[in-house]
Amino acid sequence: MKAKWRLPLFLLTAIFYCIPGVAQQTNITFADNRAYITFEGIDDWEFKPVQVGDKFGFSTELVTGKWGTTSPSGKVEIYPLFDKVCRFVNGYAAVKLDGLWGVIDISACFVIKPAWEKVWSPANDGHPGELTMRFSGDGVDSNDLYEVDPLEDWTNGFNPGVFPLRKDNAWHLINADGDQLSDTAYPELMTMACDRAAAIKDNLWGFLGPDGLPAVPFQFTEVSNFSEGLAAVRKDNFWGYIDVNGKTAILEQFDQAEEFASGTAIVVAKGNYGIINQAGNFLVKPEFPYINKLPESDLFMVCTNFKAGLFHRKSGMIMPPVYDNCKVLPDGNIIATLDGQQGLFDLEGKVMLPLAPRNLSCISESIILSTDETSLALYNPADKSFVERDYLAIKPFSDGRAAFQNREGMWGFLDKNLNEVIPADFTWVTDFKGSQAATENASGVTIIDLNRQPVSKQQLDLHPIKDKPGWSRLSFQNRQGIMDEQNRILLRPEFSIIQVFSTGVMLAKRDVGWVMLAAENSPASNQTYEEAGNVLENRCWVKSGGKVGFIDQHGHVVIPLQYEAATDMRGGKAAVRKGELWGFIAADGKEILPHIFTSIEWQSNGAFIVFEGEKKGFVSREGQFMQPEHENQPAEKN
Repeated sequence: MKAKWRLPLFLLTAIFYCIPGVAQQTNITFADNRAYITFEGIDDWEFKPVQVGDKFGFSTELVTGKWGTTSPSGKVEIYPLFDKVCRFVNGYAAVKLDGLWGVIDISACFVIKPAWEKVWSPANDGHPGELTMRFSGDGVDSNDLYEVDPLEDWTNGFNPGVFPLRKDNAWHLINADGDQLSDTAYPELMTMACDRAAAIKDNLWGFLGPDGLPAVPFQFTEVSNFSEGLAAVRKDNFWGYIDVNGKTAILEQFDQAEEFASGTAIVVAKGNYGIINQAGNFLVKPEFPYINKLPESDLFMVCTNFKAGLFHRKSGMIMPPVYDNCKVLPDGNIIATLDGQQGLFDLEGKVMLPLAPRNLSCISESIILSTDETSLALYNPADKSFVERDYLAIKPFSDGRAAFQNREGMWGFLDKNLNEVIPADFTWVTDFKGSQAATENASGVTIIDLNRQPVSKQQLDLHPIKDKPGWSRLSFQNRQGIMDEQNRILLRPEFSIIQVFSTGVMLAKRDVGWVMLAAENSPASNQTYEEAGNVLENRCWVKSGGKVGFIDQHGHVVIPLQYEAATDMRGGKAAVRKGELWGFIAADGKEILPHIFTSIEWQSNGAFIVFEGEKKGFVSREGQFMQPEHENQPAEKN
């Protein structure tokens, strides 16, 4: 047994909140060029991942000893802290320290020292880099990477004490003593399923068992994950299926073969799609241009001649492929579209609502919303009842409430019995989530509960805005708004991104486009833009009509919209592109360097690498052009 390495202690104060009764979830909020990560649904975990500043650690509630301290006032100081963490699995957690990954145990000791480049990530099937986001900006390390979801199982299902860790472009299986299980490292490793994980060795695929040792020999050109005891494998030109012991279950005969689900799999033979069972018999002969398995159901979308139908694993072809589209609802009923008309069908293909010129949508498991040019009605498939309502709109149910808009344009909420339990006296609302909704009327923005009462403990994430002291960027239901120092919501949370100037002028992005919103006593108001950059140095580039310019802290256009592209204003300068060439301008719009550069690369220190054709140069943070050092050296004498 190798000696354990005791961690250095780092102290930082952590303030964290947990929301009980929700599924495990990682939430990421972007603000001030930084990512803030919170976790839900882990209240019963003994060791809870938590972000502390720009580091991560583990919370054990009222901690003492190895995992932190709790003062008499109840303030928690968490340590040790790491660059990144993954959850504890079987008594071990992967952590990243000084840029490298290692493994600790529940005594906060390293059993595997930080020496590894990557840890397993279920979300990207172990392929490094696919779940990587890079952040940049003032005070932000450009290598601040979010590589894995801290709540996922990073061990890939291997036995306790067997860890998949990556370096030198290969996965190594390491035990809790720090020893490699074998001399073999695997360039690729797939997700464990049916106690088998596919791996590649010498350009051939095989399967490892939970102990990390080979269970199926490396002999295949391609493989899929195991599912329902079978895995699709290819030798040479054709696909077949093997069992977990590596024995052939279905002969290699297909052009393509998908994983089994509910006892069936989609295969391709001679260019056409079909469906087989686990005995290899065809349930649907390979005669269709395309077949797609619908998630979490026994249904397959069958397509031919740009038309769609539905095949049921037990009932057969319930909807012939003659429709423009077929949408399966949560209750199993089907909305079919044909030539602009929609109808409702049950899981056996029987007509519930005939095709007609209307729009059908599911707003709950038991209610279908039917709208046309003049009317709105609610249909209950269980009792086949229609209820007409004189509304402009109804949103889908959430937390037992559905927002509705009356003919006067005001919003309220219905309960599951379609009663107006919250009257329509709001100009704007969100859906309910976690029993809370944001609303706005003449009195301002209020967070209410299911009974319309103001909420004292609001589900808000707040992040101070450094350029506007006293203001905070709030996040509610993954949307952003603005709150002041009196806890008044100045801007309702309906935007995906908000940029704020020191004057209070804001640029806010909805799903499409940006709008400028004025602070008090500011002339800016409701100007819209196609795109916008970051607010830096009281400047922000904006794009309208395909052209880019800059606005200042008052919302005035101070550099005309005349460029094709621009970078953010940093160090009193920005790169701007006219036509195909880049140049540099100052904050007042005056030219610093002419438009002669074919491409540019911004550097984290504020400088640029610039190219003029094949020639390379540099533009300093101060805006001075410099040629590479070797071009400034005198030629050597022969």
